[in-house]
Amino acid sequence: AKELSESFSQLNELLSAAGFLKFSNDTLEELKLRLPSKVEGLRGVPSLTNRKMGFGGPSPHRVFQHHQPNVANLEVKTFDWKDWEVKPPSTPPLLARPCVMASYAAELDEHPEEEEEEEDPEAHLSEDDMMKLCVAKKIPLLQLESSRRAMLVIRQLDLLDKMSISALRTEYKKRGFAPDFKLRREQLLAHVKDVVIRENLKLEDLQNLCRQQQLPVEEGMPRSSLMQLLADDSWSVVGIPVQQLPSLVVAHGILDSVATLHSKQLPELVANAKRMGIPLEHKPDREELLPRIVKAMVWKQMDDAALRVECERCGAPLDDIPRHASGGVKLLVNNGCKLGRQKMEQLLLQSLWLDIWKANGIFVQSLGNHETAAKLFTEVEALHSEDMAQVQERYRALDLPVGQLDDHKWVMQRVSESLFWEALPLSELLEECEMRGVSVSDRERQADEDARRSIVRKLVKESCLRAWVKMGIPVSRLGDAQAAALVAEEWRSLANITSADLKIKCELHGVPVDAGLERHDLLQLLKDVAVWESMPIHELKLEIAKNTGPAICDRGLDEFRQHCQLV
Repeated sequence: AKELSESFSQLNELLSAAGFLKFSNDTLEELKLRLPSKVEGLRGVPSLTNRKMGFGGPSPHRVFQHHQPNVANLEVKTFDWKDWEVKPPSTPPLLARPCVMASYAAELDEHPEEEEEEEDPEAHLSEDDMMKLCVAKKIPLLQLESSRRAMLVIRQLDLLDKMSISALRTEYKKRGFAPDFKLRREQLLAHVKDVVIRENLKLEDLQNLCRQQQLPVEEGMPRSSLMQLLADDSWSVVGIPVQQLPSLVVAHGILDSVATLHSKQLPELVANAKRMGIPLEHKPDREELLPRIVKAMVWKQMDDAALRVECERCGAPLDDIPRHASGGVKLLVNNGCKLGRQKMEQLLLQSLWLDIWKANGIFVQSLGNHETAAKLFTEVEALHSEDMAQVQERYRALDLPVGQLDDHKWVMQRVSESLFWEALPLSELLEECEMRGVSVSDRERQADEDARRSIVRKLVKESCLRAWVKMGIPVSRLGDAQAAALVAEEWRSLANITSADLKIKCELHGVPVDAGLERHDLLQLLKDVAVWESMPIHELKLEIAKNTGPAICDRGLDEFRQHCQLV
């Protein structure tokens, strides 16, 4: 009883530290009153703020201080990838299930006939007028159960038009859907209206709509289960797998916490991630870090069975973690169960490295094992700490055009790609070449280091070509990679100068500048000039013929002067 009392006293601090909902003081007092009257130690409970913070707050085994000296140590090492299984990335599939809200389900499935209402002019609209009204409000009249139901939908939509954004969120939530906090009122209104219309579709049309969204529709599913599928899908969109959580209340608690996270700046998110034990790269990106924190918050609320499924999905080793019967919330559990859950949480946190590696272009499936991926990522991270001159030397060693040597981002990307391809097994390397259309000679197919380096250089060059084409540079018309690199570097420098300097550059090129030209017009003009200056003469003549007619230049000039005249 003493132990349980201390746990109640610490419960709100624990929930607050984990970033979730708290019990009210009345609830806590009621829980304490239900304990035996002779309980010592309700006061002077040590503060959780002085304890070591673990995954999502204080370590799970801190909540109940059971003393069992002979329990095996289940601690996991952060970078121990032994026994991890390589599995393709996947997301938990949505499953058909009954509607979790009984009253809403009854309302959807019974569809009682509406009671007779007072005379209403709209109730006796002609078919043409009803069709016009439905078209104006984007209601698919022919897919609804009846014209009378269409009129009810129209009235509901009119009521929604008058609601505030908070009232719209309530309407959305009470139907089991996840209101994305980033939506403006107009966007949220459209979502709620869609739900109201779908509630009133003919059953066959509702089934077809679910199938179009690739949802698992089963034969004989009632309307309430179909709407539940659509609602569960809305939670997947915001990154919360509601089907794996104990209840809708828990899911909404996480969603509220996510809304708070999105208002925080990167330093606050990094501090939050460190408190939760989430892995971090040297320079984390805010948009990449947020989903990691959300995943950790979701895992913290899953029961043990769902945690185990998540671990199996990402290939984590579970042989030394015993299975325990699950179901419902347990206040008192044995120490082995708590340590087993703690290790599963740590394994899932460790699996977040796969997300970090993927964001850096490192794929475990291609490399064959986690150890190689971890080692490669360490090399990429070390690359970011190297002096720029050293990185440029690595870039030159790849036999790439030096026109973009001063573009730090470009150089780092190409060198990082080379590290990844150098780490690939030969079979994966050859498969990468085939996928990218890179030709490989018989000699290069030999498993020696010189052959591998030759293949890697070809792949990096092909990556450069793809990047230039994506930028809009007509690589095939420039003659060689060096010309494309010079154009890319010129475009980069143009993007960083003022409008006044753009006009000066136009004048230096002999291009008359209209005073009314905007910055983007000047920029495009100079980018075109950069391309023309790098084109061979025959391509330049084709370009002129396409725009103004046959190109004429002084044949007495040498090739360089002819080229300048054509430009």
